Amino acid sequence: MMKQFELRQATAGDCERLYRIQSQSMKPYVEQIWGWNESFQEERFRQGFDPDKTRIVLSNEREIGFLRVTEKKEVVFIEQIYIIPEYQGRGIGTALVREVLSRNLPVEL
Repeated sequence: MMKQFELRQATAGDCERLYRIQSQSMKPYVEQIWGWNESFQEERFRQGFDPDKTRIVLSNEREIGFLRVTEKKEVVFIEQIYIIPEYQGRGIGTALVREVLSRNLPVEL
């Protein structure tokens, strides 16, 4: 089976594009529960953005999501996985989690 995606390291210049991916992925759910405050969400994202821990998910060179992981000596912490809605349900998130699990360290979410 051909891999549906590839990963590349994020850079500081990716912050705005990755915020849009997070918004596309989460806004409908957040709106239903708390309401969506654009300025709050954007500021919170910018404050927590760490390109060193973030890898962008690409499909046919299109940015379709991102994975943010903190790896420590004894554990891997999956902080965020976002896939834009039109690519959800294709097993990409599952494949990303499996890739993290292959590091043979305990994984926390």
